[in-house]
Amino acid sequence: MKILLTIFVLVVGFGATDVKAQESKVGIQLIIDESGVISDPEEAGIFKMRLLAQLKSLLRKRDYATARLDVISTSMGRTLWVGELAELKDIERAEELIEVIETKPNHCNNLGAAFRELDYNLAQRTAEGYDKVYVLVFSSLINTPRDCGSNVTIKLPQPPPKTDIASILTAHDQIEQVSFYWVNPHQKFVWLEKLDPAVKWLQSSAKKFEFHDIEASRYALKKGSIIEVRR
Repeated sequence: MKILLTIFVLVVGFGATDVKAQESKVGIQLIIDESGVISDPEEAGIFKMRLLAQLKSLLRKRDYATARLDVISTSMGRTLWVGELAELKDIERAEELIEVIETKPNHCNNLGAAFRELDYNLAQRTAEGYDKVYVLVFSSLINTPRDCGSNVTIKLPQPPPKTDIASILTAHDQIEQVSFYWVNPHQKFVWLEKLDPAVKWLQSSAKKFEFHDIEASRYALKKGSIIEVRR
């Protein structure tokens, strides 16, 4: 009788451990371009509300019930909003998120600093046990770290920042998806060249990488999904 009881306990214990091991901690890193990527006030308002709706819709999936969201500013290169995705159900917290997503053409666009902040955030989330992270970048990918007023002339295509962004991305195996939205068409190929090592790593690891122009970005926000939810 003692032998049978011991075997039963071991089997039940193994099952519980196996279920727990399948649970994931999900993180979302959202990089937002504030340098006027969407300069039309009416469209900017629609963009913000659709982005909020997309994020809240993820809460229908069990893995996202405790998902962590970090929102990074490209003008300041730092994180402006941090919290669990579920907090967006609260009107005040949702309004705070909307407020930090500014669209001002006279804002600088320090993409190098933004991706260095991403690197820091990813390291923090790794230490906290997050094993699935989705990186979403809404940016024209036109870098204007300083002297970015209305009198500045920008020649396109413009070189990406010197920051080794590909190394930042490949250093974090927990990344499941990297998606760029609202990409200026003149910037696409210079950035794809810079990100080539990261693109190859993501694709060889069955992870998702994508570039969206303005029209494709609008469609993704309105009718598609900005995050590919995997079971």
